[in-house]
Amino acid sequence: MWAAPDILDDRERMSAIDSRHMLTVLSKASAVLRAPGAAFDHRLQVPTVPRCVFVAGMGGSATVGDLAATIAGSAGAAPVIVVRDYQLPAWADARDLILAVSYSGETDETLAAVRHAATTGIPGVAITSGGQLHDLASDLGWPLAVLPSERLPREGLGELLHPVFSALVDAGVLDPPDFDLAAEDTDAVIEEVAETVPLDANPAKQIAARLAGRVPVIVAAEHLRAAARRWRDQLTENSEVLSYSHELPELNHNGIMGWTHHREGANLHLVFLESRNLLPQNVERYALSRNWADTHRIPHSTVAAPSAGTTLGELIGAILWGDYVSVYLAILGGRDPSKNDGLSWFKSRLSVASTRASL
Repeated sequence: MWAAPDILDDRERMSAIDSRHMLTVLSKASAVLRAPGAAFDHRLQVPTVPRCVFVAGMGGSATVGDLAATIAGSAGAAPVIVVRDYQLPAWADARDLILAVSYSGETDETLAAVRHAATTGIPGVAITSGGQLHDLASDLGWPLAVLPSERLPREGLGELLHPVFSALVDAGVLDPPDFDLAAEDTDAVIEEVAETVPLDANPAKQIAARLAGRVPVIVAAEHLRAAARRWRDQLTENSEVLSYSHELPELNHNGIMGWTHHREGANLHLVFLESRNLLPQNVERYALSRNWADTHRIPHSTVAAPSAGTTLGELIGAILWGDYVSVYLAILGGRDPSKNDGLSWFKSRLSVASTRASL
């Protein structure tokens, strides 16, 4: 059962559901960006710019890799590839660099990727709050950045950004990002959609109310594709609803056909993530996709990414917008956004299976 939307203006009732006060964490996003961030215990030393940089991570720890890959794709001296798996590509070698990112330090896939890199002679750095990754990186002599341990991994995007981008700057892959300017975008999001903004003036609360009982489909183009993936994952994990994301222009080559049957599509709600900095061809595809949705009576909403002047700021702002929606939707469904008993069950079983396999 879904609660009436007016619960989103009742801070006492919301706090009773949101046990770790995730909305308070979101309200501090700008402060985290403006803070210095976790520093490495020693500086990365690479003789030349890496041929390729791998960011090994899962879930929220991989999202920062998506952001880095997006920025490097338009302004980097080398490509950044996100590895959500146990091994690096077969062609990886000592000319490359790996950034191992695991907030908990216990991510099985990331640990395996680090061991793979070590046997191949690939230099690396590690970013974690502790755990096995901390110990493994120390044994390898890799630069290590230690994160605050009180965050849930999916709450720690801001803390991860500083060391990941610092490593890419040290490696000569990116110029230093302007986190202060990016924080202007998160300021704008917080001012618009924070929990203190009432429902009738808060578009994130309104979109959450529209998504209640429906299947969210997030649509984005170009640099906002990384934000769409984050929206999908946060809606799935925080709100516990089935969610999808689609990329433009690829969506128009296949995915829209899934909207054509009204009976099947009636339960969808599309969210278009837009920017004023998109190619005109993609702007036209957004318009045509909305028209297609209207033709087939599929409801949709549009979120315009804030833009103080940087691609990174737009991305972080669009992600923060989605994080707010996911928490509001969780509260509407009576679900604590901080709990993920299903994932904990799965990880515990996976740990047992891994232990047995190593015996």
